Amino acid sequence: MTLSMINTPKSSAMQQMLQFYGLREHPFGVSPDPRFLYPSRQHREAMASLLYGIENQVGIAALIAEPGAGKTTLLFDILHRFQNSASTAFVFNTQCTGQELLRQVVLELQISGAENESDPIRLHQLFTSFVASRMNTKPVLIIIDEAQNLEKSALETLRLLSNFEAANQKLLHIVLAGQPQLADKLRHPSLTQLLQRITIVSRLERLSGEQMEECIAFRLRVAGFEGERLFSEEAMAKVIAASGGLPRELNRICVNAMQLGFAMRQLPIGIDAVEEVLGDLTLTKWMPEAELPLSGMPMEEVPNSSGPFRVGASVVPRSEAPRESAATGSAAPIEIHASAAPPAQVPEDNRARRQDVLYRERQRAVLRAAAQRRYTAELRLRGMRKLEERANPASAGEDDAANQSAAAQVAGDQESTGT
Repeated sequence: MTLSMINTPKSSAMQQMLQFYGLREHPFGVSPDPRFLYPSRQHREAMASLLYGIENQVGIAALIAEPGAGKTTLLFDILHRFQNSASTAFVFNTQCTGQELLRQVVLELQISGAENESDPIRLHQLFTSFVASRMNTKPVLIIIDEAQNLEKSALETLRLLSNFEAANQKLLHIVLAGQPQLADKLRHPSLTQLLQRITIVSRLERLSGEQMEECIAFRLRVAGFEGERLFSEEAMAKVIAASGGLPRELNRICVNAMQLGFAMRQLPIGIDAVEEVLGDLTLTKWMPEAELPLSGMPMEEVPNSSGPFRVGASVVPRSEAPRESAATGSAAPIEIHASAAPPAQVPEDNRARRQDVLYRERQRAVLRAAAQRRYTAELRLRGMRKLEERANPASAGEDDAANQSAAAQVAGDQESTGT
């Protein structure tokens, strides 16, 4: 980003960027604006199902989607459609109990007298009276986002609220929207009654590559773009691949690419700007060069010829086992080195191989230290047994088998180590 842009006030800098690209407004804003909701096949199907459920009074409908798939934007579109024809409540703070959820709903509906009310019975009375009064005028619509976070007590409160109905119609319409964990939670046996009341279940899938390109073009048209293309072909392919079919990731990449492209005076925005943005957003450029994630490297096997670890069995290779001091009965100190041999020489320009060598040397040191600790613990256990036998000779006979086994193990260790 250029110095002139940094020193420019935010509103003026944004205006300059929009003028540079020929836009009336930003096409990749992070707020869930329904005007920018790309009408993909998945979104149209989910929207149609939810609208059908609300207009035909099915009671409870559910929407399942991955984070970033456009779920909240779709919910805001539904709120916009019903803002004049229904009394609506939108709840997004779902880390709450059943009582706290009821209070949020009552406050969202702006029910008179609920501001300073905390008694759950009184809150329920206010809610039911409000819904009954709207029976012949405005239906009551409750939309709950991030519903996967709701406690079971809150889900049970929703089930009880859904029971409020007239003889010939539902008086309350509920949309539960959440991540795939919501489906796992609803399948729990304790929530069977609530699941049976969910009449419609919709799902938002990820967009295809072609749909992602259409989504970018759609947002640009809404924002007033009339140019030939905002991204070069290579940059567009990189953006689509990196976004993984999620509109939120697409917006996140594009908003940063536009800022950097403006600073570099690029139109269309090139692949170099997109790659630099991806390096920033994934935080890979900030990782220390000598630091690698452990999950990305294979672990070396513990050198143990005796199989799985068990009490009384050494995990140290016989040739490297520490010798017991005859005078003290304790393990002689072991000198731990990063490696038995000097690290392999690697070219300075081969960073990946050098990092791999460093990683493996650290792993060897960790394994050797662990083996020393285990062997020392074995020696301490044997010493404690000897003290017990001296203090209580009568019980020594009961441990003959264990002692013989331990003696045989020690003899085997000494034999293999040459002591």
